[in-house]
Amino acid sequence: MSVIVVRLHPEKPTSGIKFTDYLEGLTVEVRDRSFADPDAKKPGALLGTAIYDPTDPNATILQHNDPGPPGPGPVATAGVQVPTPGAGEYLSRDLRLIVTRTANGQTTPVSAKNFNFNVELAPGSLPNPPTPNAYAGLDPVAAYVALPAPLVGLPPGTTFLDVPADGTPPPFDAVLKAMQTVVAQDPGPGSPPDLAALTPAQSRHIAREIVYNRILEPLPEPRRPLEDLYRDVGADETARRQFEADLVTYYAVHSTRAEVLAKYVYGVSAALACEQKSKDATEVCLTLPVFPGLSTPSGNVPTVSVVVSQ
Repeated sequence: MSVIVVRLHPEKPTSGIKFTDYLEGLTVEVRDRSFADPDAKKPGALLGTAIYDPTDPNATILQHNDPGPPGPGPVATAGVQVPTPGAGEYLSRDLRLIVTRTANGQTTPVSAKNFNFNVELAPGSLPNPPTPNAYAGLDPVAAYVALPAPLVGLPPGTTFLDVPADGTPPPFDAVLKAMQTVVAQDPGPGSPPDLAALTPAQSRHIAREIVYNRILEPLPEPRRPLEDLYRDVGADETARRQFEADLVTYYAVHSTRAEVLAKYVYGVSAALACEQKSKDATEVCLTLPVFPGLSTPSGNVPTVSVVVSQ
């Protein structure tokens, strides 16, 4: 047997106590890519799922102890026990990770880089009993996953949606709920927009509103007072360049996320429009083969059309 070891850490430095909130409702599903199933979507591709549940003695995501100040640390390990690969595998396993977080009955995906090919496996079985130190000692690591901050503590009427980095679309309901949260305040209940008739520009505006959540991800701050960075004599050139680079990165990352999300916002709008057209239709035309299963040399199959009206 072998163990697939996934190290979990925050996107940005945080305390171990706060990192516990990052793990609430977290699951890490590990799937096996193969030549026959490159995207690991077939049922047989599932290798196992690690869960975080501090009340479950069999949970397989454990938060580490901090070797510095006593208490929980800002790192955790997810472990999935699998058979050691044999024939039919080049070097080692190729993995697809599906990371989700469930809170208040809603499950949302957590972005995870999925270029995990020929990963190293830890020999042996999962630690029994599972302890933070035993899980921290699992080695080698197959993959690292950076967890975004949870939505815990967001004020009412505030939303956020993590955009998967691997191109996986976010859940339809999650996008729609985020859109509704935004337009409930901008433009507000007095003149609510028709979400089924959004323009590309309006879709991009809503996406930016969702992504640029400065409660969760505030602007970077200079490490020294701005006066020390921009005076003409004796300025701290290193700190100034770092601050400007941090700003460029901040806007580049958020703009990219917003552009990706804007396409899904527009897609949800189009889906709502199609739904409304279906509801408004008073008749439908069904085209059926006269002789189901009949094939002809020419390939033409006799059909009949039936119009069904309300």
